[in-house]
Amino acid sequence: MPRATKRKAVAAVATERANKRSRDSGDDSQTLAKRPRVEKKEPYAFRFLDLPGELRNRIYEIAFDISSRTWPVASFQKEQKGRSRRRARFRSKSSPFADRPIPFSGFVNSCTLIRSEFRAWWLGAHSIPLCALDRYLSAFYPRAPRTTQDRKRFDSFFDAAGTLRVYVRKADLGYRDLLRLVRHKVRFPRFTIGFDYLAGGELSKVTWLFEKLVNHTHPAWSQWIRSNSVSQILVLNIRKVRIVVKEKAAPLWMRPVGYKNLTNGYLTSLGLDGLDEMIDFAVDYS
Repeated sequence: MPRATKRKAVAAVATERANKRSRDSGDDSQTLAKRPRVEKKEPYAFRFLDLPGELRNRIYEIAFDISSRTWPVASFQKEQKGRSRRRARFRSKSSPFADRPIPFSGFVNSCTLIRSEFRAWWLGAHSIPLCALDRYLSAFYPRAPRTTQDRKRFDSFFDAAGTLRVYVRKADLGYRDLLRLVRHKVRFPRFTIGFDYLAGGELSKVTWLFEKLVNHTHPAWSQWIRSNSVSQILVLNIRKVRIVVKEKAAPLWMRPVGYKNLTNGYLTSLGLDGLDEMIDFAVDYS
């Protein structure tokens, strides 16, 4: 085939292909133009508070049933496994189960109406494990603002005469700090705090001591806690609790320099007389 003829044939093929692409593109454009335009739907927000009160109460019942069946038992048992593996080195990193969320904590804290309708019911019906107590108090009773005006509004969200049940097991006691719970009672003096434990165990004496310390209302004791004179209230075992006092507030006899032990008289001044065999003291020099 002559070279000129070959060039014409190649040019014709290229032209045909270009025309085909143009036709196809035009058909697609016309087809798309004929399609009805679909309007984008706006994101839909479920308005829980617009539901009738009876329906909200039914949802509260379901949430309560779910949380009471799955918590605190599961998180409590897993936390115990983590503690048993690190018992000999209690200063090590916290258990991987320590961040397990408390069911519906965000929901309960979402707004004033839900707090008033659901919160007191939810809180009063649960026995909180001692191992989860700090997280529980942080979620449901966070620290109040410093300013007086904000503090009054903040405190209005809470039931100052509520109820709290704490579940105690022997495996949960070693070096557990009760200070946060004691501060909670000082902050809400009308709050009712009790302790549950397995019947027939050896925890009756230590839980009695817990109730004595936590629900203690002696003015000297309350002032001691409010003034941040105590840095820890450690549960050493089922027979002993250690109160760690900050150096600035610790009397000389608490320091290991040979002073005569005056624990008994000191406890009496705090309204805790008769507990010298179950309570000892240490000094925080940090």
